[in-house]
Amino acid sequence: MLAFEVVLNGQRIAIAGAEDLNVLNGIVTAVGKLGSKASGTKAHPKGYDLHLSVGGLTGRQGGIPDEHVRWEEMKKLKVGDEVLIRVRRATVADPPKKTMTADPMHIERNERQEFKWSSPATLSFVGNMSAHGIAPTSKNAANLWSKESVHPSTI
Repeated sequence: MLAFEVVLNGQRIAIAGAEDLNVLNGIVTAVGKLGSKASGTKAHPKGYDLHLSVGGLTGRQGGIPDEHVRWEEMKKLKVGDEVLIRVRRATVADPPKKTMTADPMHIERNERQEFKWSSPATLSFVGNMSAHGIAPTSKNAANLWSKESVHPSTI
């Protein structure tokens, strides 16, 4: 499986990964007044927050409900911290600290957006399949095609 080995200041945080993942992410976020010319945010008009999140989303087969998984969520960082994310293959990973059932409608909407903004070549290919009576192999692609009438000429 593909995994992320996440290290903060020389200390291993997690080996994040699972055999049933479709999404794996490691995110360092800075929010607030980040420079002298920035206006800041309502929550951080003068300062800022730094944090690390490591998570993912399962993509299970056979109708098993998917889950959002988190190995680290909003871990506070400070200036000078060093975050290393090594992309690697692993046979074993750490279990996530937190899991939450994913909303299937939210996942489908995201897949539709991803398909909608696919390259014109991809849309043309799917369009040609449909024009010749061949249904696209992705159920979500077929749903998007019929519900939103996306056609390469409209992009």
